Amino acid sequence: MSIDSALKPHERPEERRALRALLLQGKSILQLGPRRVGKTWVAKQLAHDLGPDWVVVMCDAQGRTTEAELLEHVCREIEATAGLKGFAKGRFGQAFKNLQAGRVEAWQDLFKTDWRAFLETLVANLGTLERESVIVIDELALLLLALRQTDPRASLNFLYWLRGMQQKHMRVRWFFTGSVGLHSVARQDEVEGALVDLAITSLGPFDAAATQSYLEQLCEDGEILRPFRLDNEGFAHFVNELGWLSPYYIEQVAKLVKPGGPMSTPAHRPLATKSDIDAAFSALLQPEHKTYFSIWREHLSKNFPQLERAQLRAILDRVSEQAEGELLDTLIAEFGGSPHSLTRPVLRERLDALLLDAFLLETGDEERPRFRFRSGLLRRYWRRYEIA
Repeated sequence: MSIDSALKPHERPEERRALRALLLQGKSILQLGPRRVGKTWVAKQLAHDLGPDWVVVMCDAQGRTTEAELLEHVCREIEATAGLKGFAKGRFGQAFKNLQAGRVEAWQDLFKTDWRAFLETLVANLGTLERESVIVIDELALLLLALRQTDPRASLNFLYWLRGMQQKHMRVRWFFTGSVGLHSVARQDEVEGALVDLAITSLGPFDAAATQSYLEQLCEDGEILRPFRLDNEGFAHFVNELGWLSPYYIEQVAKLVKPGGPMSTPAHRPLATKSDIDAAFSALLQPEHKTYFSIWREHLSKNFPQLERAQLRAILDRVSEQAEGELLDTLIAEFGGSPHSLTRPVLRERLDALLLDAFLLETGDEERPRFRFRSGLLRRYWRRYEIA
């Protein structure tokens, strides 16, 4: 089965073809991307893209704070999706095996399950099916962060165990998604080696063509209360003001547009003027919409130690002062002194973290690099609500 050639630009045809090709080659995949660019949506298209010859098991790490919680969830989804034996029968069967092997000492432990062993049994069964299989775990980084809070070595142990299963059961592929902050987790826990067998792909924001087709689709599908059209000038203004073309923020701004221009035919939609677009951006920055930006603040607070977090926030405060950002040389001079005393390599490491996590964008040449906010909308939010 091939990817439909009629897919629109915002439906990510090239990215989906590349993922399908990797899975057909026998690869397991780690798809990285910033928050709010559609990683989960792309992952959900796998069942359609791979067709009936594949079993696609969809799992979500969000809300799972322990290894056991995630593995139980994965086991349930495998049994439900692949039509393997019933969950209860499988669970109690594993428990009786544990009893017979002397691995538990009391009958009350019959109700406990060795989730690693149980999952490996299910994965082995998947590998015997005529159909190929892929297990999708969305936002794996969330579990790794939760594990790290209770035991710094837990994420390392878990990832290497997963790697061992991938190597043992090669017919079953794995597809992990995670924010690019997963690199930070791996670096801090020294578990890069657990990721080396994965084909690493990235998913970025939309380009202009995808943005245009997405806006059109939102209007056609009735997702926008006040459907509108944009002329070339208006569309260019929309793109320039947003800067970082995340599907999530495209939709949030579009929902707040109140078009005041003339009606068009045959679309029968009024024109949204530049002032209408500006008003929508201003509305999104009002206090009642602050939650749309909370993921950025939470990412810093949850994923970095206190000292590093303070340094990152100070850098963002400084870079946010001007829309064009700041030169690296200026940042080195400012943060090299008290109270931060960052050496050039350490400052560069902090900037790289902000680049990977889509806060900042590097421009200019290698001799005089400049750093600015990737999203003009996020910069405006930061200036209004987050700057110290």
